[in-house]
Amino acid sequence: MITKKDIFKNFFLKIFNLKFFKFSIYGLIIEVISFSSIYFFIEIGFNYTLVITSVFFILSIVRFIVYNFLVFRVETNITNTIFNYLKFVFFRIGFLFLNIGFFYIFYDLYDLNQGVVQLLYLITFQYFWYLANRYFIFK
Repeated sequence: MITKKDIFKNFFLKIFNLKFFKFSIYGLIIEVISFSSIYFFIEIGFNYTLVITSVFFILSIVRFIVYNFLVFRVETNITNTIFNYLKFVFFRIGFLFLNIGFFYIFYDLYDLNQGVVQLLYLITFQYFWYLANRYFIFK
């Protein structure tokens, strides 16, 4: 008989595996670069929308290469790789809007420090980004 404990255990073993660990480690490295860039450019006076969007486009290419070849190890032909990249960008644009929305709410309206806002965003959405990558982009 399958118990709730077995279902719970199997769910977490399936979700939190080596891929999630690698995704988190590589993501952490990329996010440190992203966070540092965003914090620096906002601190010296650039508009957060411009900064977040610029960093988004530059690091999207890096993220795709890292996730495609190092985390999920998708070996496909060039057509599928391009299709996966387009899916990747589509999902990233959604997360870009969430990031800008976070900044609008917590930076503009609540006057929190931009570093705190970016950390809140990362903590809130990292797992959802992993699920989007694993089940929709690099499946």
